[in-house]
Amino acid sequence: PASQLSLARGIHKLGLASGDEGRLRVLCAGARGEAGLPPQWWMELLHACPALSHVTLHFVGPQVQEGPPRVLERPTSAQGPGHHRTTPTLTLASSQTTLEAVDDALLHPPPTTLVWMSNPGLGHPSLRKGWAASLTRLAQAEPRLPLLVTSHHALDQERDLEALAKAFSGGGGG
Repeated sequence: PASQLSLARGIHKLGLASGDEGRLRVLCAGARGEAGLPPQWWMELLHACPALSHVTLHFVGPQVQEGPPRVLERPTSAQGPGHHRTTPTLTLASSQTTLEAVDDALLHPPPTTLVWMSNPGLGHPSLRKGWAASLTRLAQAEPRLPLLVTSHHALDQERDLEALAKAFSGGGGG
């Protein structure tokens, strides 16, 4: 549950909880286990961000299993006559590739509102070289998208922040 709760909290902190016309598009970079969670598990995002009418989670990573997009609807309570309520939907998509290899269109708003990395280890000594090209690609994207990066603990956070600072200052990610 930590990934989903971290994402929901980050969405609120970044002021994206109402989305663009109620829509939020999240690119989950470096996805691993997140992409394999049951779709119903991700439906909690619609409960945590009730102003959103549609959330798209696009999982990208070399370990992601590709498949057709899945669309789920959150049941809504019945409304009285004359009241129309949009049924909130969640779309789950996946691409088995690296962030630097995704289509350029995917790194621009729309279709993407936010790039999320769940405990990626951007600055970890054994992982930083693998992230270098992806971080450079994010740093060079115009316009820049908001990044939400979570970390396991303070040391991971410190390393990840250093890797991001280096990439976004023009020094590359590695």
